[in-house]
Amino acid sequence: SFAVYGGPAYRTFSFQFSLMPLSEEDTNTIKTIVDFFKINAAPTQAGGNLVRVYGLPKAFEIKYYNKTKENDYMNKIGKCALTSFNVSYGGERFTTFENMDAPVQVDISLAFKELQLQDSTSMGAGY
Repeated sequence: SFAVYGGPAYRTFSFQFSLMPLSEEDTNTIKTIVDFFKINAAPTQAGGNLVRVYGLPKAFEIKYYNKTKENDYMNKIGKCALTSFNVSYGGERFTTFENMDAPVQVDISLAFKELQLQDSTSMGAGY
């Protein structure tokens, strides 16, 4: 009997957030957050509409923080690509604020894939 080692794999990370605005300012901030991830997860198109050549989407740097500094008790994450971004508006039953059409809840889910393979040296450094 023998084992085959296929080498290290790229790590993946996923995060889910339920954002519930308490003010119009919060609503605008949530829209800014959604637009940021939507735009920066997409590739750029090079060469106009005649040729399908795309540039890579933005890379993201993810860090865990406590109140004052980076949290040393959680693994570090290398630069990542955002591989999936989903938005759900309005909660279980779609609802908007009475004085505006903004949803009372915005749920977002993000999935990332690390762009660098980790080895024993990087794992020893906290990754």
